[in-house]
Amino acid sequence: MTNLQLFFKCILIVSCHLILSSQLLAQWSKVVTTANFSTALAIDAADTNTILIAGNSYPVFREGLIITRDGGKSFSYFENLTQLDKSITDVSVGDREHFWFATSEKIFASSDGGNSWEVQYYDTSATDFINYIKMFDKNNGVAMGDAKSVTSLTLILKTTDGGKNWIQVNTNLVGAVCVDLWRRIDFVDMNMGYLYASRIANPSPGIMKTVDGGRTWSSIESPAGTMVLKFYNEKIGVNCAYSSSHNATGIFTTHDGGKTWPYFTPITGGWGSDFEFIPGDPSKIWFTNMNTLFYSADTGKTWNHKPLPYSQAKLRDIEFINAKIGWVISDGSLFLKSISGGLVVGVERVELMPNEFHLHQNYPNPFNPETSISYQISAVSHVTLKVYDVLGREVATLVNEVQQPGIHNVKFTINNKHFSLSTHYSTLATGIYFYRLHAGDFVQTKKMVLLR
Repeated sequence: MTNLQLFFKCILIVSCHLILSSQLLAQWSKVVTTANFSTALAIDAADTNTILIAGNSYPVFREGLIITRDGGKSFSYFENLTQLDKSITDVSVGDREHFWFATSEKIFASSDGGNSWEVQYYDTSATDFINYIKMFDKNNGVAMGDAKSVTSLTLILKTTDGGKNWIQVNTNLVGAVCVDLWRRIDFVDMNMGYLYASRIANPSPGIMKTVDGGRTWSSIESPAGTMVLKFYNEKIGVNCAYSSSHNATGIFTTHDGGKTWPYFTPITGGWGSDFEFIPGDPSKIWFTNMNTLFYSADTGKTWNHKPLPYSQAKLRDIEFINAKIGWVISDGSLFLKSISGGLVVGVERVELMPNEFHLHQNYPNPFNPETSISYQISAVSHVTLKVYDVLGREVATLVNEVQQPGIHNVKFTINNKHFSLSTHYSTLATGIYFYRLHAGDFVQTKKMVLLR
């Protein structure tokens, strides 16, 4: 073997090692979006393709809800949420066409995939804050709102007709509030639910349980200071709370419906944010304390830390659609997706490069003075990205070169920092403009608006 052959063999070995290493880290892959959420709020999915994510970026509440219909390859905002005047607190998906979300005061619904929305519930005499909504299908669901005062009934709403009628069913839970959105209430089905009340007048503080659809509530064994509570069924539940006997915050687990909580794992730092059971398998549970992820493979008896290959800020919500595909959303618009159950399974190939061409909607839109345009290409291509006015005249050429497969981002600014305007323009006026991506045989055009 010549020295040159030996050199290339070494290069090949190192390359293979790097590829395998990247695959091992890629059990959670970053999803690129145009969202600009300073705070992530909630996620829910109809299937592996149709996923809703709520967040906020004050004070632009229009940016509160985005959807992907292709499993995360592209996202879009709902531009028709004209009545959205408060931050979203929770989302729930019945199927590909039936969506719900709650704000602090209202319940919104769509039965046509988000093309139109209606306010299904709005009664400030009953509650000042709706924390939770969960639809079990397109007809049946539950919602919860904080009690107006220490002497008023906590709002427990049920519907059996897709939200046409939301009925207050609670008769004995008085003064209860949840404080941290949806994290301290969980309904297993339409009859059985659990709620940790931060303030309560009757029957008593702590974890409450209902077995009659929210009509009556009774106390069960309760670790102090619950941060997040989740049940898989009437027996198995997990709870992030403070343990006085261990003088530590950690994860409690019950296997008898909350009668006892015999399993405890201390968790250092952070704040309990979400639990997620793998669908169909209560032995496998994910948990985040905002700072990192933890995983249990023995129904919550023990937990292991699962590092992420990405820097993150405040992980908020976990959603597993099936045993393999899961999502994690975080502040700062960091969305992570796994196609391996969040775990390394051998040396499974994970697709990191885009498998199609796509031009994304610019963000922000409308804009002034600058906006970002992102696009993805799946093969080496000569790429041009140009901006035109409404008369079809070229405004600027942003890209004109051969590019490698991947996701690309370009800035477009009216101050000419990144390009030169065509001879038609010395500056840009308020109005509608179009930008067109041409990559190989792929051509796509989108509209953007400049407001000066």
